[in-house]
Amino acid sequence: MPSRLAVAVLVLFAHLACSASTSAQDGTETLPAETASIDAQIQVVWGQFVDRLKAGDADGALQLLSPEVRSKYDQAFRDLGEHLREVPDGWSKPVVVSVSLPFAEYFVSQTFKGEERGHLVYFVRHSKDQWFIESF
Repeated sequence: MPSRLAVAVLVLFAHLACSASTSAQDGTETLPAETASIDAQIQVVWGQFVDRLKAGDADGALQLLSPEVRSKYDQAFRDLGEHLREVPDGWSKPVVVSVSLPFAEYFVSQTFKGEERGHLVYFVRHSKDQWFIESF
């Protein structure tokens, strides 16, 4: 019997296959233009977040979280201390699950102690081009 993670990943990829188009020439997936633009913005935010975590910069990482959730993560980041740098170890690049403005849902996989895990990451847009991480 497949694990719950395996089933979730299959459902996720089925959803992605339905929402993405495939190039007839090379078989690569393409996103609609608006979603591709949003994805580029979100990838920058996520990359900065990962970089700040790896640097142990809790304050910098918190600035990339939605103002409404910063206090929720603040104490956790402080409690982790130097271990904050280890949090993003093994994270994959985020993959678009859905975009319904002002929200976006992404999937990130992580290998932890030899086991593959999947996480949903939620982003919220507070202004035209300002995306924040809502939860991860």
